[in-house]
Amino acid sequence: MKAAELFEPRQGDSEVLSPAGKARIDAAIVELGERVLSRAIVIEGYAVSEASGDDLTPSRSRASLIRNYLHARFQLETQNIGTVPLRGVPPPSTRKNSWNGICIVVLSQSS
Repeated sequence: MKAAELFEPRQGDSEVLSPAGKARIDAAIVELGERVLSRAIVIEGYAVSEASGDDLTPSRSRASLIRNYLHARFQLETQNIGTVPLRGVPPPSTRKNSWNGICIVVLSQSS
């Protein structure tokens, strides 16, 4: 999900989850269904920055905002939700210039 669809700026350099962003997250969780209740979730945060290395702080913040929202809104246990801050540089095979936002990954259970 793209950052512009999820977050809005707050005083200073930080961001908050916007009302539209909450609606997007809600829709994604509803689409995933009951799987999110019994499986581990990883929130990948991505950010693009002018300076090399400066993208991990907003990436971490974005992932944490989503984790905290999932815990509060859906009573998902925070120990079942991991966060990973990542640079906004996608692999060349994606043919994209940058990744800027978050990705919710639900880990499957192996048989």
